Amino acid sequence: MNILIITSAKYPEGDAESVRLHTFGKLLRDIGNHVYFVGMGYSNYLECLEYDGFQYTSLRKKAGSKFQKIYFYINYKKRLESFLNSHFRCNKVDVILIADLPTFVTNWLKDFCSFHSIDLIVDSVEWFSPGQFKMGLLSPGMILKNIENRYVIDKKVKVIAISKYLESHFINKGCIAVRIPVILDVMNLEFNKVVDPRKLTVLYAGSPGKKDYVPEMLRGVLLLTDREKAKINFIFAGVSIDDIKKLFSSEEIYQIKKCVEFLGRIEREKVLKLLAQADFTILLRSQEQRYAKAGFPTKVVESLATATPVMLNITSDLGDYINDMSEGIIIKDCTATECASAIKRAISLDYSQREFMKKNARLCAETNFDYRLYEESLKILFTEDTK
Repeated sequence: MNILIITSAKYPEGDAESVRLHTFGKLLRDIGNHVYFVGMGYSNYLECLEYDGFQYTSLRKKAGSKFQKIYFYINYKKRLESFLNSHFRCNKVDVILIADLPTFVTNWLKDFCSFHSIDLIVDSVEWFSPGQFKMGLLSPGMILKNIENRYVIDKKVKVIAISKYLESHFINKGCIAVRIPVILDVMNLEFNKVVDPRKLTVLYAGSPGKKDYVPEMLRGVLLLTDREKAKINFIFAGVSIDDIKKLFSSEEIYQIKKCVEFLGRIEREKVLKLLAQADFTILLRSQEQRYAKAGFPTKVVESLATATPVMLNITSDLGDYINDMSEGIIIKDCTATECASAIKRAISLDYSQREFMKKNARLCAETNFDYRLYEESLKILFTEDTK
Protein backbone atom coordinates (compact mmCIF):
# COMPACT_ATOMS: atom_id res chain seq x y z
CA MET A 1 0.00 0.00 0.00
CA ASN A 2 0.97 3.62 -0.51
CA ILE A 3 0.68 5.60 2.69
CA LEU A 4 0.94 9.34 3.35
CA ILE A 5 1.82 10.44 6.87
CA ILE A 6 0.80 14.07 7.38
CA THR A 7 1.68 16.05 10.49
CA SER A 8 2.14 19.56 11.79
CA ALA A 9 5.28 18.35 13.58
CA LYS A 10 8.66 19.55 12.35
CA TYR A 11 9.48 16.25 10.69
CA PRO A 12 12.19 14.97 10.54
CA GLU A 13 13.37 17.00 13.55
CA GLY A 14 13.61 15.16 16.88
CA ASP A 15 10.41 16.28 18.63
CA ALA A 16 8.32 13.54 20.23
CA GLU A 17 5.63 13.50 17.53
CA SER A 18 8.18 13.28 14.70
CA VAL A 19 9.97 10.42 16.45
CA ARG A 20 6.69 8.54 16.93
CA LEU A 21 5.59 9.00 13.32
CA HIS A 22 9.01 8.07 11.97
CA THR A 23 8.79 4.85 13.98
CA PHE A 24 5.34 4.18 12.48
CA GLY A 25 6.93 4.74 9.08
CA LYS A 26 9.56 2.09 9.78
CA LEU A 27 6.93 -0.38 10.94
CA LEU A 28 4.75 0.26 7.89
CA ARG A 29 7.76 -0.09 5.58
CA ASP A 30 8.80 -3.35 7.26
CA ILE A 31 5.43 -4.92 6.41
CA GLY A 32 5.66 -3.96 2.76
CA ASN A 33 4.21 -0.46 2.42
CA HIS A 34 5.57 2.64 0.72
CA VAL A 35 5.52 5.64 3.05
CA TYR A 36 5.82 9.35 2.24
CA PHE A 37 5.92 12.10 4.90
CA VAL A 38 4.39 15.56 4.76
CA GLY A 39 5.43 17.70 7.70
CA MET A 40 6.23 21.23 8.80
CA GLY A 41 10.00 20.93 9.07
CA TYR A 42 12.60 23.57 8.32
CA SER A 43 13.42 22.54 4.75
CA ASN A 44 12.33 24.69 1.82
CA TYR A 45 8.62 24.79 1.04
CA LEU A 46 7.56 21.78 -1.10
CA GLU A 47 11.15 20.62 -1.56
CA CYS A 48 11.26 16.81 -1.73
CA LEU A 49 14.09 15.42 0.42
CA GLU A 50 15.06 12.06 1.91
CA TYR A 51 15.68 10.99 5.49
CA ASP A 52 16.46 7.43 6.62
CA GLY A 53 15.12 6.05 3.35
CA PHE A 54 11.86 8.05 3.46
CA GLN A 55 10.91 10.87 1.11
CA TYR A 56 9.40 13.90 2.81
CA THR A 57 8.09 17.36 2.03
CA SER A 58 7.53 20.41 4.22
CA LEU A 59 4.50 22.67 3.93
CA ARG A 60 6.03 25.26 6.25
CA LYS A 61 5.94 28.88 5.16
CA LYS A 62 8.32 31.23 6.91
CA ALA A 63 6.34 33.81 8.83
CA GLY A 64 7.84 37.20 9.59
CA SER A 65 5.07 38.51 11.82
CA LYS A 66 2.29 37.33 14.10
CA PHE A 67 -0.24 38.23 11.42
CA GLN A 68 1.58 36.03 8.92
CA LYS A 69 1.64 33.13 11.40
CA ILE A 70 -2.14 33.37 11.76
CA TYR A 71 -2.58 33.65 8.01
CA PHE A 72 -0.36 30.63 7.29
CA TYR A 73 -2.22 28.61 9.94
CA ILE A 74 -5.55 29.36 8.28
CA ASN A 75 -4.00 28.85 4.85
CA TYR A 76 -2.61 25.41 5.76
CA LYS A 77 -5.66 23.56 4.36
CA LYS A 78 -5.23 25.26 1.00
CA ARG A 79 -1.51 24.36 0.87
CA LEU A 80 -2.23 20.76 1.84
CA GLU A 81 -5.04 20.44 -0.70
CA SER A 82 -2.78 21.79 -3.44
CA PHE A 83 -0.03 19.34 -2.48
CA LEU A 84 -2.42 16.37 -2.39
CA ASN A 85 -3.92 17.18 -5.78
CA SER A 86 -0.43 17.45 -7.25
CA HIS A 87 0.76 14.28 -5.51
CA PHE A 88 -2.27 12.30 -6.69
CA ARG A 89 -1.50 13.04 -10.34
CA CYS A 90 1.56 10.79 -10.17
CA ASN A 91 0.97 8.63 -7.10
CA LYS A 92 -1.74 6.32 -5.85
CA VAL A 93 -2.58 6.76 -2.16
CA ASP A 94 -4.37 4.06 -0.17
CA VAL A 95 -4.08 5.39 3.38
CA ILE A 96 -3.52 8.78 4.99
CA LEU A 97 -2.26 8.79 8.59
CA ILE A 98 -2.48 12.17 10.28
CA ALA A 99 -1.23 13.59 13.56
CA ASP A 100 -1.71 16.93 15.30
CA LEU A 101 -3.33 18.71 12.36
CA PRO A 102 -5.64 21.70 12.85
CA THR A 103 -9.14 20.49 13.71
CA PHE A 104 -10.72 22.12 10.66
CA VAL A 105 -8.20 20.30 8.44
CA THR A 106 -8.97 16.93 10.04
CA ASN A 107 -12.67 17.57 9.45
CA TRP A 108 -12.04 18.47 5.80
CA LEU A 109 -9.84 15.39 5.27
CA LYS A 110 -12.73 13.10 6.27
CA ASP A 111 -14.72 14.15 3.21
CA PHE A 112 -11.63 14.35 1.01
CA CYS A 113 -10.60 10.78 1.86
CA SER A 114 -14.14 9.48 1.53
CA PHE A 115 -14.41 11.01 -1.96
CA HIS A 116 -11.10 9.44 -3.03
CA SER A 117 -11.77 6.08 -1.29
CA ILE A 118 -8.81 6.50 1.03
CA ASP A 119 -8.63 5.19 4.58
CA LEU A 120 -8.07 8.01 7.09
CA ILE A 121 -6.26 7.16 10.33
CA VAL A 122 -5.70 9.60 13.19
CA ASP A 123 -2.87 9.16 15.67
CA SER A 124 -4.43 10.46 18.90
CA VAL A 125 -1.87 11.22 21.60
CA GLU A 126 -3.39 13.86 23.86
CA TRP A 127 -6.46 15.50 25.32
CA PHE A 128 -5.78 18.77 27.08
CA SER A 129 -6.81 19.85 30.57
CA PRO A 130 -8.01 23.38 31.38
CA GLY A 131 -5.14 23.88 33.82
CA GLN A 132 -2.65 23.82 30.96
CA PHE A 133 -3.96 27.15 29.62
CA LYS A 134 -4.24 30.66 31.02
CA MET A 135 -7.78 30.93 29.70
CA GLY A 136 -8.76 27.47 30.94
CA LEU A 137 -11.86 26.08 29.24
CA LEU A 138 -12.06 29.17 27.03
CA SER A 139 -8.62 28.62 25.49
CA PRO A 140 -8.87 28.13 21.69
CA GLY A 141 -6.55 25.11 21.89
CA MET A 142 -8.72 23.53 24.56
CA ILE A 143 -11.93 24.18 22.65
CA LEU A 144 -10.58 22.82 19.37
CA LYS A 145 -9.17 19.64 20.93
CA ASN A 146 -12.51 19.01 22.64
CA ILE A 147 -14.35 19.46 19.34
CA GLU A 148 -11.91 17.13 17.57
CA ASN A 149 -12.00 14.31 20.11
CA ARG A 150 -15.74 14.56 20.79
CA TYR A 151 -17.18 15.31 17.37
CA VAL A 152 -14.76 15.40 14.43
CA ILE A 153 -13.21 11.98 15.00
CA ASP A 154 -16.11 9.64 14.33
CA LYS A 155 -16.90 6.29 12.68
CA LYS A 156 -15.47 7.51 9.37
CA VAL A 157 -12.04 7.66 10.96
CA LYS A 158 -9.77 4.92 12.28
CA VAL A 159 -7.74 5.73 15.38
CA ILE A 160 -4.37 4.86 16.86
CA ALA A 161 -4.69 5.74 20.55
CA ILE A 162 -1.58 6.20 22.68
CA SER A 163 -3.37 5.26 25.94
CA LYS A 164 -6.19 3.12 27.26
CA TYR A 165 -8.03 6.32 28.15
CA LEU A 166 -8.15 7.47 24.53
CA GLU A 167 -8.70 3.97 23.16
CA SER A 168 -11.75 3.48 25.37
CA HIS A 169 -13.14 6.91 24.42
CA PHE A 170 -12.97 6.27 20.68
CA ILE A 171 -14.20 2.67 20.84
CA ASN A 172 -17.23 3.92 22.80
CA LYS A 173 -17.85 6.34 19.92
CA GLY A 174 -17.96 3.39 17.52
CA CYS A 175 -14.54 3.98 15.95
CA ILE A 176 -12.12 1.26 14.95
CA ALA A 177 -9.32 1.97 17.40
CA VAL A 178 -6.15 0.23 18.52
CA ARG A 179 -3.83 1.20 21.33
CA ILE A 180 -0.17 1.70 20.51
CA PRO A 181 1.84 3.39 23.28
CA VAL A 182 5.10 5.21 22.70
CA ILE A 183 7.20 2.96 20.44
CA LEU A 184 10.84 3.13 19.45
CA ASP A 185 13.37 1.07 17.56
CA VAL A 186 14.50 -0.29 20.91
CA MET A 187 16.54 -3.18 19.55
CA ASN A 188 18.71 -0.87 17.44
CA LEU A 189 19.00 2.00 19.89
CA GLU A 190 22.71 2.52 20.42
CA PHE A 191 23.87 3.56 23.88
CA ASN A 192 26.91 2.96 26.03
CA LYS A 193 25.83 2.83 29.67
CA VAL A 194 28.59 4.47 31.69
CA VAL A 195 27.63 6.09 35.01
CA ASP A 196 29.67 7.95 37.59
CA PRO A 197 30.29 5.50 40.48
CA ARG A 198 30.96 8.36 42.90
CA LYS A 199 27.54 10.00 42.70
CA LEU A 200 23.98 9.09 41.84
CA THR A 201 23.07 10.85 38.58
CA VAL A 202 19.39 11.74 38.10
CA LEU A 203 18.16 13.27 34.85
CA TYR A 204 15.04 15.23 34.01
CA ALA A 205 14.70 15.86 30.29
CA GLY A 206 11.76 17.63 28.72
CA SER A 207 9.95 20.85 28.00
CA PRO A 208 7.86 21.09 31.15
CA GLY A 209 5.33 23.77 30.22
CA LYS A 210 2.37 23.01 32.47
CA LYS A 211 2.60 19.22 32.21
CA ASP A 212 5.58 18.25 34.35
CA TYR A 213 5.79 19.34 37.97
CA VAL A 214 9.36 20.65 37.85
CA PRO A 215 8.95 22.97 40.90
CA GLU A 216 7.89 20.03 43.07
CA MET A 217 10.95 18.04 41.92
CA LEU A 218 13.21 20.93 42.90
CA ARG A 219 11.43 21.44 46.21
CA GLY A 220 12.09 17.78 46.83
CA VAL A 221 15.79 18.50 46.33
CA LEU A 222 15.57 21.29 48.92
CA LEU A 223 14.33 18.76 51.49
CA LEU A 224 17.55 16.75 51.22
CA THR A 225 20.30 17.19 53.78
CA ASP A 226 23.65 18.60 52.69
CA ARG A 227 25.12 15.13 53.11
CA GLU A 228 22.48 13.69 50.78
CA LYS A 229 22.98 16.48 48.25
CA ALA A 230 26.69 15.64 48.16
CA LYS A 231 25.81 12.11 47.00
CA ILE A 232 23.65 13.12 44.05
CA ASN A 233 23.99 14.98 40.77
CA PHE A 234 20.77 16.28 39.18
CA ILE A 235 20.73 17.30 35.52
CA PHE A 236 17.72 19.27 34.23
CA ALA A 237 17.74 19.34 30.42
CA GLY A 238 15.10 21.53 28.80
CA VAL A 239 15.02 23.81 31.84
CA SER A 240 17.20 26.89 32.34
CA ILE A 241 18.07 28.62 35.60
CA ASP A 242 16.03 31.62 34.39
CA ASP A 243 12.96 29.38 34.18
CA ILE A 244 12.98 28.76 37.92
CA LYS A 245 14.32 32.03 39.36
CA LYS A 246 10.84 33.52 39.76
CA LEU A 247 9.66 30.42 41.65
CA PHE A 248 12.34 30.29 44.35
CA SER A 249 14.14 32.67 46.69
CA SER A 250 17.84 33.51 46.27
CA GLU A 251 18.74 31.22 49.16
CA GLU A 252 16.70 28.36 47.67
CA ILE A 253 18.40 28.85 44.29
CA TYR A 254 21.77 28.70 46.06
CA GLN A 255 20.83 25.41 47.74
CA ILE A 256 19.41 23.94 44.52
CA LYS A 257 22.55 24.75 42.54
CA LYS A 258 24.63 22.70 45.00
CA CYS A 259 23.53 19.53 43.23
CA VAL A 260 21.47 20.59 40.19
CA GLU A 261 22.83 21.49 36.75
CA PHE A 262 20.49 23.31 34.33
CA LEU A 263 21.27 22.76 30.65
CA GLY A 264 18.39 24.56 28.97
CA ARG A 265 17.02 23.26 25.69
CA ILE A 266 19.20 20.63 23.96
CA GLU A 267 18.85 18.29 20.98
CA ARG A 268 17.35 14.82 21.36
CA GLU A 269 20.65 13.11 20.47
CA LYS A 270 22.33 14.87 23.39
CA VAL A 271 19.47 13.79 25.66
CA LEU A 272 20.06 10.16 24.66
CA LYS A 273 23.74 10.53 25.55
CA LEU A 274 22.80 11.96 28.95
CA LEU A 275 20.41 9.07 29.50
CA ALA A 276 23.28 6.65 28.97
CA GLN A 277 25.14 8.39 31.81
CA ALA A 278 22.19 8.51 34.24
CA ASP A 279 21.31 6.15 37.08
CA PHE A 280 17.70 7.34 37.11
CA THR A 281 15.36 9.75 35.40
CA ILE A 282 12.57 11.54 37.24
CA LEU A 283 9.05 12.63 36.29
CA LEU A 284 6.14 14.10 38.23
CA ARG A 285 2.74 14.78 36.68
CA SER A 286 -0.79 15.34 37.91
CA GLN A 287 -2.59 12.11 38.67
CA GLU A 288 -6.00 13.73 38.24
CA GLN A 289 -5.86 15.96 35.16
CA ARG A 290 -7.02 14.57 31.85
CA TYR A 291 -3.84 15.35 29.91
CA ALA A 292 -1.90 12.93 32.14
CA LYS A 293 -4.52 10.19 31.76
CA ALA A 294 -4.78 10.57 28.00
CA GLY A 295 -1.12 10.97 27.11
CA PHE A 296 1.90 8.72 27.49
CA PRO A 297 5.30 10.29 28.25
CA THR A 298 7.89 9.58 25.56
CA LYS A 299 10.67 10.41 28.01
CA VAL A 300 9.79 7.38 30.15
CA VAL A 301 10.15 4.96 27.23
CA GLU A 302 13.41 6.56 26.09
CA SER A 303 14.69 6.21 29.65
CA LEU A 304 13.79 2.52 29.87
CA ALA A 305 15.30 1.86 26.44
CA THR A 306 18.67 3.15 27.67
CA ALA A 307 18.53 0.91 30.77
CA THR A 308 17.68 3.87 32.99
CA PRO A 309 15.01 3.20 35.64
CA VAL A 310 12.53 5.96 36.38
CA MET A 311 11.44 7.72 39.54
CA LEU A 312 7.81 8.71 38.92
CA ASN A 313 4.27 8.83 40.16
CA ILE A 314 1.83 6.62 38.27
CA THR A 315 -0.14 8.36 35.52
CA SER A 316 -1.54 7.20 32.18
CA ASP A 317 -0.84 3.46 31.73
CA LEU A 318 2.57 3.55 33.39
CA GLY A 319 1.40 1.25 36.18
CA ASP A 320 1.24 -1.55 33.60
CA TYR A 321 4.99 -1.31 33.06
CA ILE A 322 6.74 0.24 36.08
CA ASN A 323 6.99 -1.72 39.33
CA ASP A 324 8.50 -0.29 42.49
CA MET A 325 12.18 -1.18 42.95
CA SER A 326 12.18 -3.10 39.66
CA GLU A 327 11.86 -0.82 36.61
CA GLY A 328 11.73 2.29 38.75
CA ILE A 329 10.90 3.87 42.07
CA ILE A 330 7.25 4.77 42.55
CA ILE A 331 6.57 8.23 44.00
CA LYS A 332 3.28 8.04 45.91
CA ASP A 333 2.02 11.45 44.80
CA CYS A 334 3.31 14.56 43.08
CA THR A 335 4.50 16.39 46.21
CA ALA A 336 7.94 17.59 47.22
CA THR A 337 7.86 15.37 50.33
CA GLU A 338 7.22 12.17 48.39
CA CYS A 339 9.72 13.20 45.74
CA ALA A 340 12.41 13.66 48.39
CA SER A 341 11.51 10.27 49.87
CA ALA A 342 12.02 8.59 46.49
CA ILE A 343 15.36 10.33 45.97
CA LYS A 344 16.53 9.14 49.40
CA ARG A 345 15.54 5.58 48.51
CA ALA A 346 17.57 5.83 45.31
CA ILE A 347 20.60 7.15 47.21
CA SER A 348 20.44 4.18 49.60
CA LEU A 349 20.67 1.55 46.84
CA ASP A 350 23.85 -0.45 46.53
CA TYR A 351 25.58 -1.35 43.25
CA SER A 352 23.85 -4.70 42.76
CA GLN A 353 20.40 -3.18 43.34
CA ARG A 354 21.05 -0.44 40.78
CA GLU A 355 22.30 -2.97 38.23
CA PHE A 356 19.22 -5.13 38.81
CA MET A 357 16.94 -2.17 38.12
CA LYS A 358 18.87 -1.13 35.02
CA LYS A 359 18.50 -4.61 33.52
CA ASN A 360 14.79 -4.65 34.30
CA ALA A 361 14.31 -1.21 32.76
CA ARG A 362 15.92 -2.29 29.50
CA LEU A 363 13.98 -5.59 29.48
CA CYS A 364 10.74 -3.64 29.97
CA ALA A 365 11.52 -1.54 26.90
CA GLU A 366 12.43 -4.57 24.80
CA THR A 367 9.27 -6.49 25.69
CA ASN A 368 6.76 -3.62 25.56
CA PHE A 369 7.93 -0.68 23.44
CA ASP A 370 9.88 -1.98 20.45
CA TYR A 371 7.91 -1.04 17.35
CA ARG A 372 8.05 -4.55 15.89
CA LEU A 373 5.70 -5.75 18.63
CA TYR A 374 2.81 -3.73 17.14
CA GLU A 375 2.72 -5.11 13.61
CA GLU A 376 -0.54 -6.96 14.20
CA SER A 377 -2.16 -3.92 15.82
CA LEU A 378 -1.54 -1.82 12.73
CA LYS A 379 -2.77 -4.59 10.44
CA ILE A 380 -6.14 -4.43 12.22
CA LEU A 381 -6.59 -0.86 11.00
CA PHE A 382 -5.92 -1.90 7.41
CA THR A 383 -8.20 -4.97 7.40
CA GLU A 384 -11.30 -3.63 9.17
CA ASP A 385 -13.65 -1.30 7.30
CA THR A 386 -15.17 1.86 8.73
CA LYS A 387 -18.97 1.89 8.89
